[in-house]
Amino acid sequence: MLKKDKQKVFKDEWSDEHVKAYLERTPYGDENADFYVLNIAYRYMVADDFARFVTFFKEAGRDLNAVGPENKTMAQLLAEHAQGEDYLKVIQAA
Repeated sequence: MLKKDKQKVFKDEWSDEHVKAYLERTPYGDENADFYVLNIAYRYMVADDFARFVTFFKEAGRDLNAVGPENKTMAQLLAEHAQGEDYLKVIQAA
C-alpha cells in the first residue's frame, strides 16, 4: 500500500500500437462503443498517453461527443472526477 504522500510512478512507456489497441475494445452490452473506449482509455492511461489516444481516436473518425450509460459525454463525466482535469483538457483541446 502506498503512503499518503507517495504517488504512483508509471515507468513503462506505451508504444503507439499499445495505445491504438484500445480502439479495438468493444463493450459487453449495448453501451456506445466510442464512449466505451474513451472511458476505458481514461481509466487505464496516464494523461499523456490519453492525449495520444484521443489523436488516434479522432483520426479513426470516432465521436468524442458519444454518450454513455448515464447519458453524459466523456467530457461531462471527466468534469465530475477529481482526477479528470488533465484528461478533460485533452478532450476540450481536441
